[in-house]
Amino acid sequence: MSLHNGIKNYPIRGLIEKTPRPFVFDKIGFLKMTLSIETERLRLREFKIQDKMNLIDILSDEDSMRFYPHPFSEKEVEGWIDWNLKNYAEYGFGLWAVILKKTDVFIGDCGITLQNIEGEKLPEIGYHIERKYCNQGYATEAALACKNYAFEVLGFLKVYTYTTPDNLSSRRVAEKIGMTPVKNFSKKGIQEVLYVAERVDCPQ
Repeated sequence: MSLHNGIKNYPIRGLIEKTPRPFVFDKIGFLKMTLSIETERLRLREFKIQDKMNLIDILSDEDSMRFYPHPFSEKEVEGWIDWNLKNYAEYGFGLWAVILKKTDVFIGDCGITLQNIEGEKLPEIGYHIERKYCNQGYATEAALACKNYAFEVLGFLKVYTYTTPDNLSSRRVAEKIGMTPVKNFSKKGIQEVLYVAERVDCPQ
């Protein structure tokens, strides 16, 4: 990762434009991405340690995690938060808490992480919405905001998502935000469908 006048430029080949994006310093001197993602109904913010109990309600729920190998334990949820805090520090992005603006209620997570897909590190949009808030358009609203953020702020030229073939709800979300399936692949022994969206002004 290189620095240009205090600005990070991500060296992800073929996926990001060369124009550096704005960063600021935090109180102890680390570079930190200025995060401001709001939609009509949602606010996306960085995780806090205090979000653990809210996340446990989602990531430990058998129905919500039925397309994962297993629901998360409390320790795995703590690791999930820690992983994203490290992503913020290293890359300036990760999965963020999804908050209902009207009530300030935590309803899930959504964001962008770098995923190893067949040997390439690709920016992937992922999300989890608490079951009682599903089928209300929140996942689509949050994922679309993240796609726009990936293109307009982070400078990615392409952004991806993947899910299992039978996860029809996640596949619909991908399609609603303008992503198209490109191939099937295997990750950790599980068959996945890879979707991609390309920035409309992507240079040839």
